[in-house]
Amino acid sequence: MIQQSGAEMEAALPNAAFANAVHLAAAIARPLHYLRPDAMQLGPFAPAEVVALLGQPAFKRFVEGALLREARIRDLDLKPADIATLSSDGGGRLTMLLLRETHAQLETAALVSASAALQRQVLQLTHKIDRHRMRDILGAANHSMATQEAPNLHPTLAVLGSDRVLSDAMADTASLDVGRRIVVDYGLRLLQAYVRTVRPAFSALMEARLPASAGAMTVPPEASASLADLRKLLRRRMPAWSAIIG
Repeated sequence: MIQQSGAEMEAALPNAAFANAVHLAAAIARPLHYLRPDAMQLGPFAPAEVVALLGQPAFKRFVEGALLREARIRDLDLKPADIATLSSDGGGRLTMLLLRETHAQLETAALVSASAALQRQVLQLTHKIDRHRMRDILGAANHSMATQEAPNLHPTLAVLGSDRVLSDAMADTASLDVGRRIVVDYGLRLLQAYVRTVRPAFSALMEARLPASAGAMTVPPEASASLADLRKLLRRRMPAWSAIIG
């Protein structure tokens, strides 16, 4: 993980960057907060059993250490220069938010991102029943953004859209919850691709936050140039993040 001591890190970093290092280390040290519960497979123990063990004081520290090793987080070699990039510009600050915010906030950002990316697919829905179903999956605000705001303010994000994601989410056999899960998982994969593109040193940390269900999602390599526009989108659509992203 972060190989320097606290004193060495503080001496090597400006105040804002050191604060980021502290926040990030604190988040990662709590796997129940950092890792997705459904990804907490540990040896023969199912995720639910691992979560239960984390609730037992006698096992908590041992299980936390094992989870960090399993996720290979402790194998990372992050240097002060890497940490400093998390406060150097908007891309770094968004990466920091994606790494430390709650899973609820992360999934909100993922749904926003996927909604904007699917703008072309959503606009091509011609049947009223399909449009209503898509609105129920995305939520009224995100559906409005996908059909009105995104094509005008974030048209380049359409390159990130996926016909398969839309068709899977809209399948007759998929409930609204399943459809939304498919869209959120694609959004999480977009956010992971964003981190991999703008701050590759932190890609493994972001990957550890994704649920197993997002593992099958892929982002076309040719679309990577459009990922930077996710920062502008989230600055507009995530009010609590706007001032931080800048």
